[in-house]
Amino acid sequence: MAQLYELDLTAVSDEELWAWYAEMDENSRTRVDAMSAKRRREYLAGDHLARTALAGKSGKAPQDIVIRREENGKPIADEGCFSISHSGSFVVCAVSDKPVGVDVERLRKSPARVAQRYFTEEEQKLLQEDDSQFWRIWTGKEALCKLSGEGLAGLKRADTLAPPAGAALSTVSRDDCVITVAEKFDNSQ
Repeated sequence: MAQLYELDLTAVSDEELWAWYAEMDENSRTRVDAMSAKRRREYLAGDHLARTALAGKSGKAPQDIVIRREENGKPIADEGCFSISHSGSFVVCAVSDKPVGVDVERLRKSPARVAQRYFTEEEQKLLQEDDSQFWRIWTGKEALCKLSGEGLAGLKRADTLAPPAGAALSTVSRDDCVITVAEKFDNSQ
């Protein structure tokens, strides 16, 4: 089962961010150097959560964890499967022995056009019955896309009411956020 790690960026100092930057490998630092200040904070926090979790799992030091990118941009490491997401100042990382995807979203007004464009007919029906389901469905879709490695290109095909065989979704709420983890529970790919 995936472990979920969470961090609120409002509680993180610049000194902590620079310490996390120092933990990174050269390729990761090069990526960070090209980012805007806001994006840099989010990336550093997510990277730190992943390195810390994978270090704890493997017994290695965080700076010894090398995070690479697959051709599609999905981050990977030899020490385990992980996925990172952020929304506003909230950053989460899910870590597992099996493929995993995570998404977090701050609760706000539901964009109806998004549902019309990306939700399946059944998901739209559920939304008509209970508008509060929007963020659970949306985070589920994004988590499934990260699990598969498709990224946002798979949003229209991701079906939270009928996840792929061998995959499961779990959703939790935190204050004003919804977090959904998609995880493989068998060895099917």
